[in-house]
Amino acid sequence: MKYFETIIIGGGPSGSSTGISLLKRGQECCIIDKQSFPRDKTCGGLLSQKTLDLLSELDLSVDLSCFYVNKTNRLQVLYKNKKGITFDCKNNFYLTRRKIFDNLLIEEYKKLNGVIFEKEKVIDINFQEKIVVTEKQQLKYKYLVCADGCKSISQKLVKAKDFGITVEADIPAELFKFDNRVISLDFGLKKDGYAWIFPKNEYVTVGYGCPYEKGRNCLDEFNEYLANCGFDKKVPLRMKGATLPYGHNDGKAVAPEANILLVGDAAGMADCLTGEGIYFALKSGVLAATAIAGKEKVLETYQESCRNIFELVNKSYKVGRVFYRYKRFFMLFAKNQEKRLAHFCDNEIAYYNYGYNYNMRKKIFSFLWRR
Repeated sequence: MKYFETIIIGGGPSGSSTGISLLKRGQECCIIDKQSFPRDKTCGGLLSQKTLDLLSELDLSVDLSCFYVNKTNRLQVLYKNKKGITFDCKNNFYLTRRKIFDNLLIEEYKKLNGVIFEKEKVIDINFQEKIVVTEKQQLKYKYLVCADGCKSISQKLVKAKDFGITVEADIPAELFKFDNRVISLDFGLKKDGYAWIFPKNEYVTVGYGCPYEKGRNCLDEFNEYLANCGFDKKVPLRMKGATLPYGHNDGKAVAPEANILLVGDAAGMADCLTGEGIYFALKSGVLAATAIAGKEKVLETYQESCRNIFELVNKSYKVGRVFYRYKRFFMLFAKNQEKRLAHFCDNEIAYYNYGYNYNMRKKIFSFLWRR
């Protein structure tokens, strides 16, 4: 039976960033993934400037421009597909394809002589003996990093987390009218969730995300949105869907009884209002590797280092609940707030602190009262 000090389940951004960071610190590890790379994944593929900055800190051998296919600093916020607010941010946003993004990270991991078992599904974990059982072999570990998403095999060890559903399609440019210089977000759908239109030169990624509810048909809602955008229903599309973290987080990033560290979506690390998850995936991977390389009090160190991430996630959930309840009024309030919205997007103002700011609450509700 092979032994690795650290085994990482999942080769996405959180898993690969953990592996890269461990190898650069001289630590032994391996990655197990049920698919082979390059592989595609359901994801809007929007990278913020802080994500690019974090990639830069990883000191990769490949130029950062290889990670994205388009960039723009112009955003458009819509309501029911009607023209809303358009504004320019100081920083760019970068549009990527996960087939490219994830593969570049895995290739970097391989360049560092990292061990990876592709097309190998984990079917069980013996938590007492610290053994990972795959379809092909058994591997023993000291630390197990679960980077296998919000519906991961490790979820049996942590409190159940709420999750959302996302559906999207890549539509060729000639079939969908869009501006290649504008990122569009539409918050006018049903009671919660939002749609996005992300321009990627020769095609556009159109997607829809919402909280999971039993009996809710997200695919029908997505098709309805495409029809409202003027897309011909008769044109066949390859649609894909996935689950993602969405909801109040219990703040648990470790399972001490099995020496498990949860990273990225497996730990529920995603912004519940904006849907941003890649930044948290990369960041948590680096934090996990730093804790493991430190050798002492690994699980306690990692749990403490994730505190700020969980605080942000839980604040975004609370703000999101208020926003979706009164979103029509918030959209009216935001119409003449282009500069403030730009500051939000540039991370110069933390939007999730607005719910805790008395003066801002007073301004908003005074505005709603006048309506």
